[in-house]
Amino acid sequence: MKKILPFLLLTALLTTACNDDNANSTLITPEGISGKWNLVNQRGGFQGHSLDFETGEVVWTFNSENEIVAIENNSEGTDGINFPTAIYNYSMIPNEVSPESCDKTLNIEALDLGCINMEGNIMTITPVGADMYTLTFKR
Repeated sequence: MKKILPFLLLTALLTTACNDDNANSTLITPEGISGKWNLVNQRGGFQGHSLDFETGEVVWTFNSENEIVAIENNSEGTDGINFPTAIYNYSMIPNEVSPESCDKTLNIEALDLGCINMEGNIMTITPVGADMYTLTFKR
């Protein structure tokens, strides 16, 4: 019994030590964000808008090597986050607003869009501040 107790304690310690409270930080690697993403929905803001987009209507193509994103905007809407068609600089900066949500946020031309979460071919950018929009993309 004395030999089993240290083994159980070691197993419990290793199991809890591997738990990452900030799981989103591993999801925003340059390799993960690189490529073409279709904006499919944006929701939120002060008035709580929800806008759906057709595939190809608004496309963001991330180049992690140069830290640029080419945005192709064929939408006629003006609500929410509405970047005109152009190439923008982006960066991942430390999250100082709500670090418990994620350790870094996506910034495009100094506009902090929020935390990135990727699950399969879906990417969600969730704001860390008030009156911003949650953006949902699909590969």
